Amino acid sequence: RKAVLEDGIRGAAIAHCAVDDAKFYPLYAMCCEFDVPVIMTAGLSPFMPKVVLDSTDPRHIDRVATDFPELKILFSHGGYPWVLEAIALVLRHSNVYMDFSTCESKLMGQNYIQAANEYITDKVVFASANPFVEVHKAVEKYQRLDLTEECRRKLFYENGMKLLGLSSL
Repeated sequence: RKAVLEDGIRGAAIAHCAVDDAKFYPLYAMCCEFDVPVIMTAGLSPFMPKVVLDSTDPRHIDRVATDFPELKILFSHGGYPWVLEAIALVLRHSNVYMDFSTCESKLMGQNYIQAANEYITDKVVFASANPFVEVHKAVEKYQRLDLTEECRRKLFYENGMKLLGLSSL
């Protein structure tokens, strides 16, 4: 509450644990109250070799998105290796967004690109996975992807503004 009201924080983050654990539900309720999105780790980053696979399964986010349909959720790392499940999760829930940071296009990347261009254009957000990937390197990587101009505009700017509840500049 203090972080939002006094410090101007615009989001919360939960990483590397089962996000559907009831102990997080009071936080989610507060995020709904203040219209603050939550970033949740879903999928494995190659830079975190000791993270347990099960805790990053997108099915945990599915439960939270169902229980809190007004909670804005952004999940990171594209839900890899559950690529198709992650894309389905974004399609299924109007309150769920995704980034596909740290996902290499050789590892099911074409599914992300096709979905971003055709199905979830309004629900993909740029992320770099900083400090593991420097922001400028992530931008260069995304620029090399075969994304439509509409998708690029939304991914780099519009969808993030919408997720954070910010007005267009």
